[in-house]
Amino acid sequence: MRWASMAALFLATNCCRLWPHLIALKVLAFVMMAFQPLNLPHLWRQIDTLGVGMRYYLRWARGFDQFSLLPAVLNSGNFVGFMGMELPLLNIATAPLFIAGPEWGTRLAILGVIALNFALWGLAWRIWKSHEIVGVDMGEAIKWLPLLGLSAVYMGRFIPDTPAMFLALIGVGLLSKNCLSPWGILALSLGTLMKPPVFLLASLLFLGGKDPRVILKFLIGPTIAFALTVGYYLVLVPRIDAIEANQPLFFTSLRNPVDALLGFFTETQRIFRLGQSLVFPGGVISGILVLALSLRFRPQLIKEALLPLGIVLSYILGIAALDGAHSFTHSYYHMCAMPIVSLLFVTILRRSPAKDQHLYILAHSLFVLSFIVFQITRFTFDNRYLLSRSKQARGPDFKVCQELKDKTPALPWHQNYVFRSNSSRAYPLLGLCFGERTGSTDSRYALLLASEANPRDCKIIARAKHIKITDCE
Repeated sequence: MRWASMAALFLATNCCRLWPHLIALKVLAFVMMAFQPLNLPHLWRQIDTLGVGMRYYLRWARGFDQFSLLPAVLNSGNFVGFMGMELPLLNIATAPLFIAGPEWGTRLAILGVIALNFALWGLAWRIWKSHEIVGVDMGEAIKWLPLLGLSAVYMGRFIPDTPAMFLALIGVGLLSKNCLSPWGILALSLGTLMKPPVFLLASLLFLGGKDPRVILKFLIGPTIAFALTVGYYLVLVPRIDAIEANQPLFFTSLRNPVDALLGFFTETQRIFRLGQSLVFPGGVISGILVLALSLRFRPQLIKEALLPLGIVLSYILGIAALDGAHSFTHSYYHMCAMPIVSLLFVTILRRSPAKDQHLYILAHSLFVLSFIVFQITRFTFDNRYLLSRSKQARGPDFKVCQELKDKTPALPWHQNYVFRSNSSRAYPLLGLCFGERTGSTDSRYALLLASEANPRDCKIIARAKHIKITDCE
């Protein structure tokens, strides 16, 4: 028992020394991942978002007009494809990268969002440094964010949730120092427009026992951000949707909060899995064990952990009220909770056990060991296409699409032509792969998966692996 305790104590007290190496491993994993097939989780969400960025480029390449900044989708059908969605700031910023073509445009866009996420993370870390919440340096908590839960997964994926969370965190940090900071208001507004749930981070402004006489001043920035967001989603988004009669792919309306919460709490197993995804596998059980044993060995830990734990639970309930059980499927909706999860992680991590507290040492070490194992398993999962040649990609196979384009040079490639496609496939998988618009029901040429039935009176003119092109003349 003594040797086990000594080994566990060494692991617990030296975890912080691993931080720079773990960050380097995380950056390496994400950069390597950008040169592999599009990766899970939420592959279709990434294809959706990349497709909007590519559609901006295809439209801009033909000239600019008064609608050039409105979002549109690749699977536009015979319409332009305008569609109301979250503020498409990420799509607009990465659209010019698609000048490099479908494959390299996609890779550059992913690398761009990785660089953006880490730059925003570094800025948030700097802004929040030395700002204490429940006696913990919030900058120290943000320092661990890329290695924890949802942020460890989605900082390398092309979705707007991660940069939106960091923008809101930056905005709140600036507003906590100057309640009328224009940059703080701008950052919080942009983050909330990109992903409304991150507005919950504004609650950090009111922690720390502020004088009631100045609290009203700290409401100004969040109120402006909230008003802009409500105006965008209630006024501008419906107007964009009204331009064309498209089926919406991006859900922007509200649910009944009572029904949403009831639906959420009926999924008890998924609630536990959500908790695991917010921390890391094994983190919930080992964390609870540490907190339970701290009642005897570290009573101060319970006091420090209650507030961040309560905030995380309130954030989860807030998202559940907005989205119900649907939020389990789209776990990135809970990204706003990650800064507080990180705060809770640091609170547990820094309470190192004493040499004679054997049970507490083992529980604390199990928590740290689970965290380290998570880093290794994430690295192998993110790079599984490199580590295992037998893995079959589910995303677009750019080499196959380029091979088919080379076989059919007479087709109207790069001419704003709308290819026929299977209308039951809502996502622009083949559109992104070929760099072309899809969704028509009556065009001569069709881009299809090999498993799909040919349209009536159409013949295959080219096929490679799981993709085919048909001529419906």
